[in-house]
Amino acid sequence: MPKAPLDHLEAEASTKLNPKKQAIEITFEGRQIFVLPVMKWKASALRALRESDIDVWAEKCLANDTYRVWQEIDPDLEQCEEFFTLWGDASGESRPN
Repeated sequence: MPKAPLDHLEAEASTKLNPKKQAIEITFEGRQIFVLPVMKWKASALRALRESDIDVWAEKCLANDTYRVWQEIDPDLEQCEEFFTLWGDASGESRPN
């Protein structure tokens, strides 16, 4: 019996686990968060970040279903600053403004 086609969420999850697109793992507020590599961030995510819409950025750039963790943490601005510092340290990337 042929396998049923994946729905878009399953396909996206399998893409995020592809070793070529390995996410950066960060421990934030005692929880594991996975951030896609910067080169995989969508233009809409970058625009959201420039507009200080951190939640939209997180929805588009957090991998392996960790956007739900982000929502549970519901970080304030100080925590967001800490998160991006941790991400910068782990990834070697400059912290976004």
